[in-house]
Amino acid sequence: MRLLLWILMLMIRRIRMQCHKNCNKNGLCNTEGRCDCFEGWKGADCSFRTCPQGRAWSDIASGEDEAHGYAECSNRGNCNTRSGMCECDTLFEGNACERMKCPNDCSEKGMCLSLAEAAATFDGYTLNRSMHRYQEYSLGVSYGVWDAKSIYGCVCDPGYIGHDCGRITCGRQDDRRTVGGRDETVHLYCRCTNPCNGTLTLSFYGEETTSFQPSDTVSTVINKLEALRYIATSVSSRVLYPISVAFDDSDGAVCTEAGALHSFTFQRDAGDLPPFWVQTDLDSTSYEAYFVTNQTLNCSCTECKGTWSLEYDGRSTEYMSHLATAVDVESALLALDNLAPGDIRAVSHASNSGICRGESITLSFTMPSGNQPPVIVVSSFVDSYDLPVIDAITVTTDDGTKESAYCSNAGYCDETGSDFSTTRNGTCYCDENYEYDPDVGECGRPRYNTSAWPGLQRCEGYITTDSGMDAVTVVNTRYLYVADRVNLTRSSSIADVNSSREIRDFAGIYKNTISIDTDFRKQVHLVNMTNRSAFGIGLDLSYRRVYFVDQSIRGISSYALDNKTEGVRTIIAGVSETIQDLTLNLLFEARRCYVTDPGSILGDSSVEDGEIWTFGLDQSPPIITNLTTKIRNQNINLTDPQGIALDLQYRTMYWTDLGDTDLVDGKVYRCSLDGDDCILVLDRILADPHGIVLDLRNYTMFITDSGLGAIVKSQMNYELDVATSNAPFFRNRTWLQTIVTQVTVGTSTVPLIDPRGIVIDTIEDHIYWTDRGLGAIFQADVNGTDGSITPYAYSYHSDPIGLALDNGLGPEEGLKAYPCYGHGYCGGVEEHFRCICDEGWFGNCNMSFCPTGPAWFDQPSSTNKAHAPATCSNAGHCDISTGTCQCRDGFEGAACERLACPSSTISESGISIPCSGHGQCLTMRQAALLARDEMNDISPVVYGSFYNSLNSSMAWDADHIQHCICYSEGFYNGTMQNISAWTGYDCSRRACPTGDPPNFATDANGTRRQFETQSIECSATSGTFTLTFRQATTDAISYNANAQTLTTRLQALSTIGTVQVVPSNASGPISSWTVCNTTAAMANITFTSELGDLPLLSADTSQLRHEVTADPGILVLETTKGTKLDLVCSDHGYCDEATGECQCFDNYHTSDADGNFGVRGDCGYAGALELWTTNIVVAEDV
Repeated sequence: MRLLLWILMLMIRRIRMQCHKNCNKNGLCNTEGRCDCFEGWKGADCSFRTCPQGRAWSDIASGEDEAHGYAECSNRGNCNTRSGMCECDTLFEGNACERMKCPNDCSEKGMCLSLAEAAATFDGYTLNRSMHRYQEYSLGVSYGVWDAKSIYGCVCDPGYIGHDCGRITCGRQDDRRTVGGRDETVHLYCRCTNPCNGTLTLSFYGEETTSFQPSDTVSTVINKLEALRYIATSVSSRVLYPISVAFDDSDGAVCTEAGALHSFTFQRDAGDLPPFWVQTDLDSTSYEAYFVTNQTLNCSCTECKGTWSLEYDGRSTEYMSHLATAVDVESALLALDNLAPGDIRAVSHASNSGICRGESITLSFTMPSGNQPPVIVVSSFVDSYDLPVIDAITVTTDDGTKESAYCSNAGYCDETGSDFSTTRNGTCYCDENYEYDPDVGECGRPRYNTSAWPGLQRCEGYITTDSGMDAVTVVNTRYLYVADRVNLTRSSSIADVNSSREIRDFAGIYKNTISIDTDFRKQVHLVNMTNRSAFGIGLDLSYRRVYFVDQSIRGISSYALDNKTEGVRTIIAGVSETIQDLTLNLLFEARRCYVTDPGSILGDSSVEDGEIWTFGLDQSPPIITNLTTKIRNQNINLTDPQGIALDLQYRTMYWTDLGDTDLVDGKVYRCSLDGDDCILVLDRILADPHGIVLDLRNYTMFITDSGLGAIVKSQMNYELDVATSNAPFFRNRTWLQTIVTQVTVGTSTVPLIDPRGIVIDTIEDHIYWTDRGLGAIFQADVNGTDGSITPYAYSYHSDPIGLALDNGLGPEEGLKAYPCYGHGYCGGVEEHFRCICDEGWFGNCNMSFCPTGPAWFDQPSSTNKAHAPATCSNAGHCDISTGTCQCRDGFEGAACERLACPSSTISESGISIPCSGHGQCLTMRQAALLARDEMNDISPVVYGSFYNSLNSSMAWDADHIQHCICYSEGFYNGTMQNISAWTGYDCSRRACPTGDPPNFATDANGTRRQFETQSIECSATSGTFTLTFRQATTDAISYNANAQTLTTRLQALSTIGTVQVVPSNASGPISSWTVCNTTAAMANITFTSELGDLPLLSADTSQLRHEVTADPGILVLETTKGTKLDLVCSDHGYCDEATGECQCFDNYHTSDADGNFGVRGDCGYAGALELWTTNIVVAEDV
């Protein structure tokens, strides 16, 4: 019998240890009758495939700033357990959904790179950080944050922008309204010992030149560079070379045995440009080739003391003393991991007394790439009085400082087209006063720009209460201002011509209204100049003044147009009685007047006594700068300079010279505004040229010639154009021609006699000029006699000379409208008539900024540092008309700064609901507050700490990536039945009940697994208390509650199903036991629904009282540690995630988690096996 019983028991244990379907041969059956699956398989019987794991896109942090552990399908896809493949959300890809897709495949206009790849990639255009070392043999920035190989983004091809490269950028040029600024210059050094063979190439904007020889000269290098698309110049460009190259020796070679240093200056492209890069394939016993980037450190405080450091490309040196020398600075920089010996040299330009004791230090970066990023100074200095000193050490670089602005800062760039075929995509919409210029670029040319007009002298964007955001056209009454000398005796023939008109008998300045209707033409005598001689004249509509040559005072006078009581103001006097003409430069930072003086002897080319000089309009007193000597030193004859005009587009001046009045030898010259770079522009057909005006839109000049009695029209660079055979390519094809020789006066046609001042009306395409001999202002089409109107006398004067035009584009006259689209105010002259916009607006205050957020993709800036602020977080397009971001699918927030929680679509409504409507969408920072400990009790952690957010990108996503916390309602009140919770990364799947496996229910030591039991000991005589378990708190419990009441209160919690409360020290009947008494009542609470090791109950005793000790209290202790396993379907069935129900294996059923039949819904009861065991027991009894 004993042997039979022993055999039967072995059979029972063997049967109980048998695994379902023998683990489908995808695992091994352990001693507890459960499957240990092989790699790649999972499930209670190893019948399901696992899917690849990746860094979770979102999860609950496991520690401070520690998150993104490995998860199946990276928590952004569902695992197909039949195929073992992830079915990813549309935003993600990869075997484990571990990669964020590039938006729209970068529109096929860019590269799709990971953050790690961007950190180590150099394209010379967008990705420039990676040209620096971070290890001895590596280039780039070290980036090892969790998202390094997860987040992918677009690096757009040149010319394309946007998070998906779906928009075409507009041109970037210098703001032509401003002056100053520096062209960017880089320096190439090459030394190569003879014999020196091989080749070199240069790269710029990601494009590489064809190779050239080390012996090649400057012309060859220029040709190689101009073949690059971002340096190439058009045939009609007025800038002959977008980049100038100056060799050590103009006839020398790129590389020399002694070493040669060459300079490259960008004359067209403005701003801080991408780096040049030199690559060599030289064959020599010794050679080196690199770019030199110089940065100079100066300390303005020679009595300072303290410490300072340098930051270079995201790395910081150790702190140095205020007495640090060039040697100290070089050593500190070479200690950085992105600089190697030979990369940097620090040179002192004074005694080695220290940076703040008069030592100037130049840092020379010598690397294959030029344009190194500037060092940043971080200092903590005090002066001799121990007061803080800010910015004591400054850095000077060779970087370009001119504006590099879309549409020349004179328009807005429309990038909104979604189709590359649309004409709007990448198009500049220029301000009212600007238009496209093929030489300068988008919005680079003032529409009304002539030498007599500096541009629009008011702000853009006038609207009325009725026009909304549609600007109204503002063109005021237009005027001609004429300087009339009067006191001349005319010939009888001229008197006969003028006999039918009124003769003006007062010298001075007249204002003539421009109007097609002769009835509206008015002539106003502004300035009476009896006994004074007015010649050249210029308008300053910025300050509403007229300047004119006043020969009676041998200088320049001025008159306020809007101040009738001020009278004539003397600006400069006692200079010369032969001053002829003037012109004004009204650019704010360089407001100057330029003056021509032919000298005392006219019309004799053998006597050269003419002068050109200039003075500041806002100087008091004015300081004259004479340009004469500088001009003559360039072999330019200043015989009799007459008319003068400025090309403020290219910062040059043009003037006419009479030469010998007996010869046809008149000329036009051009110089820079400071008198440099002088050339002869025109010396053909001119006899005695006087006035000159420039039409900068058409690159044309109009000249009055008294010797010819004609108006001459020419290219502004006629001689040079003919010499280079470029003339046929210019846009108006003017070349050189005489356009007017005869005019209509009254009913007569007469020849021109003595034409002088001339202006151009670019609105109507008309020219006006004065004729001293005929005593009138004449008007013609810009094509002269061949134009749409016959040249005729517009208004009559006595001795008109100088002429100026107010094109009606100045400040508004009584217009009831608001400038700057009503979202700002006009900045006036000092701001170049730009709009000063209200917060959030830009341009002419008709465009709105979009909000910024941390870029989802950018090039890491330093070690483990990325995600710099970007418009729309680089995950959407900015609609500048509304200032709102149009986010990429899957992103949300005003700045597209949040990765949306996964969602599902409700089929009936088509509405997408976060977390499938079965969970709460929280940021990673918020979710970290719900972190749980090993007992599944909430134990909050910090994700996104201040220190790490400041110094790295380890937890940059704390407020930007969101995670679904699925709902879990818990148990029905007082029962052991689970209410199915929701699960899955998107909370779209039902969680199945859990339970303890049925097979003997023993632990590894063979001991039966136990429910958790905790004891509670309460000492009180009145009041109430509460108990809390896993953040759920009971209603108030009276001090004298019985066991049933305590049970009811606990089982009412959502975190507890069933408990058993058993008093342990009752002194009388159980029915009279209370939870608290004078001497501390005790009870054991056994958790029969929560499995495993549980957290202790916590008590709030603030409302308890003790009449004897005055010290009530509750003590909770663990008396039996819970050892029950808490496994889905008790690890003996399949979970149907569609319904949340367990499909138990044969003979396994729902249990009470203690081996008996119950209502948990798990598979923890082995029903058939228990029946068979009962039969064995009966047989034994028999």
